[in-house]
Amino acid sequence: MTALLPLVPLLAFSAAALQSLLDAAPPGSVVVPPPGVYEGRIVLTKPLTINGRGVVTIDGRGSGTLVSVTGVAVTLRGVVLRGSGDDFTGEDSAVKLENADGCVLEDCTIEDALFGLYIAHSSHCSFRRLSIRGKALPIPRRGDGVRLWYSDDTTLEDVSMSDSRDFIIWFAHRTLVRNCRVARSRYGLHYMYCEDNRFEGNVFVDNQVGGTIMYSRRISLTGNRFERSRGPSAYGLLLKDADDIVADGNEFVDNTRGIYFDNSPQSEEASCLIARNLFALNDAGVSILPDTRRVRFEGNSFVDNVTQAELLGHGDSSKNTWEGNYWSGHVAYDEDGDGVSDLPYVPESLYEDLVGRHPELALLRQGPSVAALEMAGRLFPLVRGERTLEDARPAMRPTVRPLPRRGAEERSAAVTGVCTMLLRGCAVALVAIPLFVAAWSRRYFR
Repeated sequence: MTALLPLVPLLAFSAAALQSLLDAAPPGSVVVPPPGVYEGRIVLTKPLTINGRGVVTIDGRGSGTLVSVTGVAVTLRGVVLRGSGDDFTGEDSAVKLENADGCVLEDCTIEDALFGLYIAHSSHCSFRRLSIRGKALPIPRRGDGVRLWYSDDTTLEDVSMSDSRDFIIWFAHRTLVRNCRVARSRYGLHYMYCEDNRFEGNVFVDNQVGGTIMYSRRISLTGNRFERSRGPSAYGLLLKDADDIVADGNEFVDNTRGIYFDNSPQSEEASCLIARNLFALNDAGVSILPDTRRVRFEGNSFVDNVTQAELLGHGDSSKNTWEGNYWSGHVAYDEDGDGVSDLPYVPESLYEDLVGRHPELALLRQGPSVAALEMAGRLFPLVRGERTLEDARPAMRPTVRPLPRRGAEERSAAVTGVCTMLLRGCAVALVAIPLFVAAWSRRYFR
């Protein structure tokens, strides 16, 4: 974000004063408005650059769209946009671009907005170093923090979005989303009918669904984290009717389901590659519907998921390929020391077999009855569950390392570490103090 100028008093102006300044500026010029809060809305009809230097605020006072751009390329830099209206019919937004190719938005803060960025039929635009926060409304009444619609060749980089509804990308090709963070929303990523897009180094945390990719082709996901999507219909990432998806080096942590496959890929000539990802602490690391085929799982690490991988319903486990993945809890043996187990990983779970037949039994997944059922199945293997997969060459050790934590997550991890140390110290004290008292008693009361 652009640094604020030192202690400049923010005076209140009408947005009409800013509109007059913009109307008087020649096309292509750079406008540097006086510091202050401009109450109202502006409309841009010529190519301009507005440089707010971090000390210009446009406050809609809860009415309408703050900045409307139609048919021209503008640059908006270092401006605070606050207080859009809440009318869904008018799609009240902080910034609305329509038929406006080549626009740039940088170092801006958006607060209390129904729709943050509304981008329609506006290609070759760039959005960098933005903070977007929605209105304090129930999720069904919120607008989208970002809505990208029929707009190709767009870059969204270092965008932080929270408390909105969805991060939508529809009918938009060759989009790059890099180093963005979406939190406390419905869909961290809601993605449909797109081709040749890349998602790199993003974090989707505490959303109802981390990401959904539907009816799209040639999508690359690299180094992203999908975390804490919890609920009966929650997923870290949902792939539905999606072709040629490559997910490499991502983290799926603490979700109801890490990745959920529904008819992906859908085309006969397409495939998907899931490689070098971490699936940890999910109820199910990977969930696969029976129509899923031609997916290759290679070099992933499945660590402490309640169910590492599940096949929902009856299907043929040979439709997909599993090779070189690490499976925590697998009893492995490596005679030649090449890092590959000599024993294949072949999970057979009576409980998961029952869930495939009766999905409502998934509610019991954390209960003691499931552990008892699985133990009985191992001790008395009279009935075997349906085979969901076979990894003939599982890795002996985890194949990936966790992605580095940043910002608030680093602080949270530090607090967790301190609490863990305190708890361990208390545990040691509870053991050491009685031993010390006993030794002291023997010494002085013999």
